[in-house]
Amino acid sequence: MIAGQVGSDKYHVARKLCLPVLLPSWVESSWEAGLGLSSAAAMRSATDPAVLSQHCCPPFTGCVVTVTGLDEGVRQRVKETCQAKGGKYSGELTKGVCTHLLVGSKSSELLEYSELPLIWTPEMRPPLHFKMSQSMLPSANLPLK
Repeated sequence: MIAGQVGSDKYHVARKLCLPVLLPSWVESSWEAGLGLSSAAAMRSATDPAVLSQHCCPPFTGCVVTVTGLDEGVRQRVKETCQAKGGKYSGELTKGVCTHLLVGSKSSELLEYSELPLIWTPEMRPPLHFKMSQSMLPSANLPLK
């Protein structure tokens, strides 16, 4: 499955079906690698595990994550993890830029105003009046402790 970012319907269907999710760069790379080859050889080349791994969609591709209720050390580790796994980190909740809010405290006033999908830290349970988003990020082992 080709997806330019996580969270899309195509992405979720592919993950449910245990299909590899590849970046659009795989199509161009496969086309170029297959020129002059028979169709069978081109297919083998395009589906080679080494080729697939080069174009695998990182778990935060297309995501801009911001946090609330976490200390500075944890924020830095979240930033590093997001960047290492294809996403971006924003120190501020910016409307139209941020795509997900990682929540570390129920008392943050950002929760009342954010329309972003909320990602709750493992030790947190969302208050009952918050609606949970179905477009959560896939597990990427965020360093929360």
